[in-house]
Amino acid sequence: MHAPRGMDRGGISSSAAVGVAMLMALQKANGIDPHLDVDAWENILLAQQVENGYLGLHTGVLDQASVGGGGDPAESPESPGSTNPIVGL
Repeated sequence: MHAPRGMDRGGISSSAAVGVAMLMALQKANGIDPHLDVDAWENILLAQQVENGYLGLHTGVLDQASVGGGGDPAESPESPGSTNPIVGL
């Protein structure tokens, strides 16, 4: 199967979806409620770190924010002028 022209290097956010889902599953397995006990941006930024550092993908946070329910990416801790604090990871 060949990707359409111009799509040979891009994905469909599946790695972001898998990354966020794995983090949430690990949290749940360890008795942590990912919806109540963990800030959404913490999971979003951690999933981004996995993609950037471990998988070698150079991504922003848009895909993870869309999947993780973190809201407007312009309000992410890494955005200039954001009012959200940086999450220490």
